[in-house]
Amino acid sequence: MYSAAFDLGTTTIVGYLCDPVSGRIVRSVSEPSAQIECGLDVLSRASYKSASPENALRLSNLLGDQVVRMSSELLNDPDDGSDRAESDNGCSYYDRKDKDIRAVLVGNPVIMGSIAGYDFKIHGIDAIRIPGIGHYVGADALAASFTADSDRRGRNIIVVDIGTNTEIVFLNDHKKTATSAAAGPAMEGGNLHCGMRGEDGAIEYVSLTGTVTTNCDLIYKVVGGVHAKGICGSGYFSLLKTLLDVGAINNDGYLLSKDEALRANVPGRIASRIHENNDSDSADFKGRFLSLTDEICVLQEDIRNLQLAISGIRTGIEIVIRESGLTNSVIDNVYLAGAFGNKITIDSLIACGLLPEELNDKVIQVGNIAGLGACSFTLDESKITDAIKLKNEILTVSLAEHADFGRLFLENMHF
Repeated sequence: MYSAAFDLGTTTIVGYLCDPVSGRIVRSVSEPSAQIECGLDVLSRASYKSASPENALRLSNLLGDQVVRMSSELLNDPDDGSDRAESDNGCSYYDRKDKDIRAVLVGNPVIMGSIAGYDFKIHGIDAIRIPGIGHYVGADALAASFTADSDRRGRNIIVVDIGTNTEIVFLNDHKKTATSAAAGPAMEGGNLHCGMRGEDGAIEYVSLTGTVTTNCDLIYKVVGGVHAKGICGSGYFSLLKTLLDVGAINNDGYLLSKDEALRANVPGRIASRIHENNDSDSADFKGRFLSLTDEICVLQEDIRNLQLAISGIRTGIEIVIRESGLTNSVIDNVYLAGAFGNKITIDSLIACGLLPEELNDKVIQVGNIAGLGACSFTLDESKITDAIKLKNEILTVSLAEHADFGRLFLENMHF
């Protein structure tokens, strides 16, 4: 019998169909989380849930129903909407026509808590909820850490799973430490004026037409090779790096005006892309911006939002290393996890200050190892026991309560 694994991200839900006999992942499917309409990040969803019992039930049903539907899709049995029903506890669901499936679920504590009362059994799904590590470091971080630790071979490694809620875990033979940084949706294009997910139409990479000369200009690559509709997270990071390289923004994140840029010898074609919108009542934003196309631009406000997200993650990395009693010099590898971590260029991360420069040549982009960890649990359930043992060895650190957080956060706001 097939089994399934789900990585319940704040922004994206990824499901895998696994064959326990062959030990293979048969198929996967990815969708935006249905809970996005109730809040872009975990804090806004937690607030939404606490507002009323009806809100809590809605959050539960949105995600629970999505998992049921995606399970049907993984089994190549898409729901036609004709057999919806409602259980005694108010859960809406799809009649799976006796097609049972076992599913392992991982996600951050807020997401997992939002479906704690959802009755998957009435859909024919035996849902195994993996426990979280603690302090907003969830089951997805445990699955990723278990996968990384299984391959560690005595090395000092840091797992950084970048997303709306970014989990950071340090692993070595003697000490294991974890924390989470509420980076917000900016890493995946959320809360940014022209931001979007990394799908067709998203600008995913920005660079120069050549070396930094007076005649160079910005060029970009679009996912799917279609007309550009917006900018995804990796596109914003490469754009920031490029603007830093030519001096169009400074280390404080300040976007120069066109006149300031020209006086600072920013290439003329790039300086001419900088505009002011302060006097326009018809525009949907005001202030300074840099245009990539007639429809797509980056605002000064966007740069600030990215700085906040970057600083939160960088501060979390530094605190985890400090709490482990070590320094950057003894870190053997940084496992950069998640869809965003797999697409972004390492030089962009270093230039924007998300990772210390000393770790530049130690980064390994590992993709969705949280999802792979969840798959390993459903292929061999004895590994769940091993993962819980690892969980009990990990010390969790709350960034909000750490004495150095405020000072480091302000320091790391600079590129």
